[in-house]
Amino acid sequence: MKKIISVSKRKIVKFVKFTRELAIITIGVGIALFAGDLLSNRNTKQDLRAHLELVKLEFYGNIPLLRQNLDFFTREIDYACFVMRNVNNPNAVDSLSYFNRIYSSITWYDLHLDAIDLFFSSGRAHLIRDKKLLLGLASLNSRSHFLEDRASRYNSDKDSEGRRFRLHPQTTGLPFQNFYIQHRSDLKIIKRNINNLLASLEEALEILENLRL
Repeated sequence: MKKIISVSKRKIVKFVKFTRELAIITIGVGIALFAGDLLSNRNTKQDLRAHLELVKLEFYGNIPLLRQNLDFFTREIDYACFVMRNVNNPNAVDSLSYFNRIYSSITWYDLHLDAIDLFFSSGRAHLIRDKKLLLGLASLNSRSHFLEDRASRYNSDKDSEGRRFRLHPQTTGLPFQNFYIQHRSDLKIIKRNINNLLASLEEALEILENLRL
């Protein structure tokens, strides 16, 4: 009888020991997984903050560029209006010296879009809980590319027209007359987009500066 009790006790001791060791291992694994999750979440948040910091710096850099471009297109519109007012005025060709002066000193300044592109291609965008902000950043990205593409094409077309005029000034008449007549609507669209993008960038920057992740 004592032998049976002794065997039973040994089994109970072994079971308790096994259970205790299993519990220690389970708790250890749980702590390791929890610590790993914490570390992963911290690294992910740090990575997201780094991406957004680059985006903010890029936005701050694009604001003065947009203001310079706004000045450029405002003068382009002024000149287009001048051309339209003087379509039938042969004496308006005297404005050529004025046009050459502003043409040589003003051009479209390319926007910086690398950081915002990198942010959306990184797969971190879904980590932003503020969906309104996320949609706003996506909209800013697409509108920036739209403006960059349209303004760059306008500038390229104008360069081509300028080369044609310099090669054949006697056949062109009022400088860039047809060019400005054809691009009046483009100029207004581009200027309106610059104004809207400027306002949106400043609003987005204010939100990003106060963002808590």
